[in-house]
Amino acid sequence: MSETPQARPSEGAFGAPPGAPQWSPQQPAHPPQVQQQQAYPPPPQGYPQPGPPAYQQGYAGYAPPTAPFATSALVLLVVSVIAVLATGIIGIPSAVIAVLAWRLNARDLAASRKRTTTGWIVLAVNFAIAIPLLIWFYTWALSNR
Repeated sequence: MSETPQARPSEGAFGAPPGAPQWSPQQPAHPPQVQQQQAYPPPPQGYPQPGPPAYQQGYAGYAPPTAPFATSALVLLVVSVIAVLATGIIGIPSAVIAVLAWRLNARDLAASRKRTTTGWIVLAVNFAIAIPLLIWFYTWALSNR
């Protein structure tokens, strides 16, 4: 004769004090209205709604990240233009490469830096080849007067 243990008159089921809500394994742990409650209330009208980043929605207080300024490409362009003005021919190829590197900077930073390095090498090779030729040409022109 085994009887199920009964709660004492001073305690509720499972040792809870009298008057406390009774819990059974068939009932959910929390009432349904607590489980369906949202973690945060929806934002008031006029505030940004959850979704894509604010800069994609045109939010005025945030600008998307930009590429760093291509200082080396700008200096290469200036030096190349000065070389073109001074000699007439030396800086043309490196000036073209500098403009291409500067335009490429916004899309591909690594390729822009590589192209700028190539432009500096082209300028150095032009100086190494063209300066002796220009010196020879001017001496030849002055001697044949």
